[in-house]
Amino acid sequence: MSNKRSLQFRRQFLRTGLAGSMLGLAGCARLAQVQESDGEPEPTEAPDPNLESARFRFEYDERARRVAITYRGGARIVGGDLQIRSTTGKQIAWSQLGSTTADTDEPIRADATAKLGASILNWDDPVDAGTTIRLVYTGQDAPATLGRFTASGTTTLTTTVRSTPTTAATTAPTTDSATTTRSTTASTTTTPDETPPSIRALSVANTDDDTLRISFDSSERLAAIRARISGAASVTLTASDFDASRTGDAYTYEATYQATTTGTFTVTLTRAVDASGNDGAGTDEASVTIETDDSGDPVAGDQLLARWPLRDGLGDSVGGYDASVDRGDPTSDTFAGRSATAFHGDVGARISRGDHGELSLLGRNDGACSFSTWVLFDTDAGGRPYDSGETAVHTLLRNDTGYVITGAPAEDADGVDIGFAIRDVGASAAQKYTMPDGDNVVVSTGEWHHVAVVVDPTNSVRIYVDGDREFSDDSMDGYSEQNSDYWSDLTLGSWYGGNPAKWANILNGKLSDFRIYETGLSESQISRIHEAGATGESNSEELSAPISAEHGLAHHDGVVYGVSDGQILAYDLEADEITDRISTPSDGQPEGLAYGNGSLWFADAIASDYDGKIVELDPATGDVESEISTSWDPRGLAFGGGSLWAVDITGNNVVAFDPDGTEQGSFSTADVSWGQGLAYADGSLWLGNDCDGDGCTVSLREFDTDGSLIQRTDRRSASPTTGYGGLAATDSKLLGPSSDGSVTELRTLE
Repeated sequence: MSNKRSLQFRRQFLRTGLAGSMLGLAGCARLAQVQESDGEPEPTEAPDPNLESARFRFEYDERARRVAITYRGGARIVGGDLQIRSTTGKQIAWSQLGSTTADTDEPIRADATAKLGASILNWDDPVDAGTTIRLVYTGQDAPATLGRFTASGTTTLTTTVRSTPTTAATTAPTTDSATTTRSTTASTTTTPDETPPSIRALSVANTDDDTLRISFDSSERLAAIRARISGAASVTLTASDFDASRTGDAYTYEATYQATTTGTFTVTLTRAVDASGNDGAGTDEASVTIETDDSGDPVAGDQLLARWPLRDGLGDSVGGYDASVDRGDPTSDTFAGRSATAFHGDVGARISRGDHGELSLLGRNDGACSFSTWVLFDTDAGGRPYDSGETAVHTLLRNDTGYVITGAPAEDADGVDIGFAIRDVGASAAQKYTMPDGDNVVVSTGEWHHVAVVVDPTNSVRIYVDGDREFSDDSMDGYSEQNSDYWSDLTLGSWYGGNPAKWANILNGKLSDFRIYETGLSESQISRIHEAGATGESNSEELSAPISAEHGLAHHDGVVYGVSDGQILAYDLEADEITDRISTPSDGQPEGLAYGNGSLWFADAIASDYDGKIVELDPATGDVESEISTSWDPRGLAFGGGSLWAVDITGNNVVAFDPDGTEQGSFSTADVSWGQGLAYADGSLWLGNDCDGDGCTVSLREFDTDGSLIQRTDRRSASPTTGYGGLAATDSKLLGPSSDGSVTELRTLE
């Protein structure tokens, strides 16, 4: 599994596990609740481990086969001292569950909840009816059972606490009624494992092709691992990312991470917990640096021969190989969200050979080279066939006597089949190497794709699309005999030298950021070029919605809501019209919108700092239904996963609320200045910032709901620049403000 796919899998895993710690059990088909018969105490943090007063509430979702355990307070219990044990054999510390937030040595907060179920990190299995769950305190010499629950239509809770610290406690038998009993039964003396595992030899190395290998040794098998990668990347690895091997009584744990950027990567092992809940993680760190190849270009800059940005004309920003227009009128503009040059079927531009014979590249002894570009094909077929009855083939790049990158209509699918050939201009003008028939690399029309070709003319050729290898041939024997002996022009968009027009297979599409390297790029380097291009400019599509996205944006059932001139406008995407207008709250200062739980939510910063509120509105009438007061200015709202999320710019946090206004928790966004736009999409939160002035850079960031940064993307730098004031998500698109503030499809969501 590729690192990218592995991270995507892990995100899906954590969304329903770790992120679930903040979500309620609303909508359960069947809930069974149990509480102490003498009443629940108010949530409190007792100053000592008065176990007798500890209280827990169990809730069972029979449909989802999930149990929620809420600690109601009464004693001071740290997360590593409370074990959850199941009759199915499961045994885990409270702090090791992905649904909890208390660390091993941190007291469990009153009203904190642990969830058990198939999607919970470090639990894995559903809780079937008949399964008994026990809560066992291990922070003293004799473990004590604090709570017991059997998942069924009837419920029971048994609390057992031993006052003698040297004798183990056992539990009373389960009954079939919702009662609470207490018992003290002596049993044989046991010696709990209180020795943490010994962790040694933490290391990280760049092994090959920018693949980092993280490794450490442990004196015993571990039940939970958490390793944090910081610096050039922000990633958390868990036990599922590590492979374990045993040598004698020691265990070696190894994980890999595919770096997609340069810089220093620092690994910190923050959790190394054994089966008894003992944590052996210390403060050790290990670092490795992936060097930047050149300060002017982050990828193989010293081997970059030519680069045509194609954003404003045909100039080469690296080698001075400027192209001239020999045919038609190429247009530089923004197409589908990307600055590019359009070659509309009758356009051709070339670089005459002159003193530039090095652009031929594919001679016998020239070594490997690489080509990289972004392309958008307007149609399956190119603009002009080579001859009557021939297929009209797109040509992206052609060197007359060296090589050609083409696109032809795909035979078995809609789209364009990318091809590569090395030319040998002799008597037959033959193509010496062509891709084997049936080895198709098909891309769709109407969308931007990154295409890279890596060639060693006497060894191999590889073709990549959107960062992934799609074709390779390691038995290639092709090079141009005429490469250094024949005249040679290089053409973009496919004007073929000075020959007749019929010899031109003309590109009908757009090109952006075309590069030629005098080296064979690695997969990691191609991935970096792709990721930088994908995040540098988004593949957006302008909407015609006449509403602003600068002060908040919401979406529900095909309707987009935006704020303008004291009104919230409802715009129907399919009907292409404004269908409703409702007034904003009196004297409101709009800074965010969200739709959820049948209501519109309005972030009101009022008129001064630190006294804002979130207002719940009836989307049909605009009537105020409730208010959530804050001691900070809310500047961005989203609704998803059962929670209302708001941006707190005072503390640079994202805060989660129940719809009734109860605060659930928060996570820090410390490196984000003036966060404002917020959207929830498939378990992720997208946060955009808004600022102005010289040097201001705004960007989007995607977070897991636990606060882990997934990616930073879509940067905008200008003076002034339009920030991401409002964001909203449909099933497949992230919506936000274009450069003029109107609603735009910023990107397609995975």
